[in-house]
Amino acid sequence: MEYHKHRSLGNIHERTYYVRFVINKGVTKYGDHDKELADYNKAIELDPDSPLPYFHRGNVYAKTGDNNQALNDYNKAIELDPDDKDFYYNRGILWYQIGEFDLAICDYSKAIELAPNNVAAYTSRGKAYRKTGDYDLAIRDYSKAIESDPNRATAYRNRGLIYKEKGNIDNARHDFEKALELGDPDAQAELYKLK
Repeated sequence: MEYHKHRSLGNIHERTYYVRFVINKGVTKYGDHDKELADYNKAIELDPDSPLPYFHRGNVYAKTGDNNQALNDYNKAIELDPDDKDFYYNRGILWYQIGEFDLAICDYSKAIELAPNNVAAYTSRGKAYRKTGDYDLAIRDYSKAIESDPNRATAYRNRGLIYKEKGNIDNARHDFEKALELGDPDAQAELYKLK
């Protein structure tokens, strides 16, 4: 039986415990989005000032394609805790997926401001810069990601794609070769296209 059926949730310690329980259960146990949403809704009902249930519920909405609900939940999580890099990063992913690349760049930038070695945010912002045609900024971000994590094959491949688009074939070849060496299967096709 679930924790809330056994105990009163009257004091803050019990409510906090329950919120953590619900979040952990929803993240690890379910693939059933309706059950996950029910858990997060209950956590929000019990502690509407906790940002994590909004964030995790936003992730479920994003997975199911309910972008407006996901955006509302990410916004609420950020309102409750404006210093969590993951909230901005995930909202950036959502903006990117719906084609709002400038807004994605803003959120990735905030995630980087909060965690300057956030390799995923640099890589994602690089992708968004590429979409907006800001190739030099994209190269800068991929280079920063590579500096922080020299084994990130996708950063090499993505930077290579930009070098290729800019006509810098030698740098593109180098990056595709490095990506292939690191195990990126798509790098082989890119190398072939250079011939």
